[in-house]
Amino acid sequence: VEARVAAIEPPPLSGLELMLSEACNLRCSYCFHGGMDGDLMPAAVIDAAVALLVEGAQPGERVSLTLFGGEPLLNPRGLEHVLTEGAARLREQGLQPHFNMTTNATAVTADIARLLAEHGVSIMVSLDGAPESHDRHRRMAGGGASHMAACRGLRELQAASVADLTVRVTVAPDTASELI
Repeated sequence: VEARVAAIEPPPLSGLELMLSEACNLRCSYCFHGGMDGDLMPAAVIDAAVALLVEGAQPGERVSLTLFGGEPLLNPRGLEHVLTEGAARLREQGLQPHFNMTTNATAVTADIARLLAEHGVSIMVSLDGAPESHDRHRRMAGGGASHMAACRGLRELQAASVADLTVRVTVAPDTASELI
């Protein structure tokens, strides 16, 4: 059995998930990450991840890079680096990069929205319905409500004409009747 397992070649890489930020500016009651104070991914780690993808992917293939966290937008330098330098390196090696990201949208600025739109990033915004439902579980790190900031960020993404923009709703037992 061990010899057969050792003989299996791993498939080519088709994508990576980059945790651009271990930090988060929200303290959601149902978050699987727990407390979200943490590090930001430096450019050198992003470059190493891109090199790994170049080495393991099939030339000419579409590769997917998921930008995740914590809150990935808390690392705007890392975000810009992967979308510009990382994407250029992948294209130079004959790969077709596609980026997607999940965000709470509270850190979206007009500049960030334009950057995401320019690079065709598919974006999923976490927004749990009306303010009462959303703010019950998605509180800012300082304890305040986050719905208004998330909606402001969502409007910035729409104004920048992000092509692939979706909203993700977490339905909790205590909010289900308000959402469904």
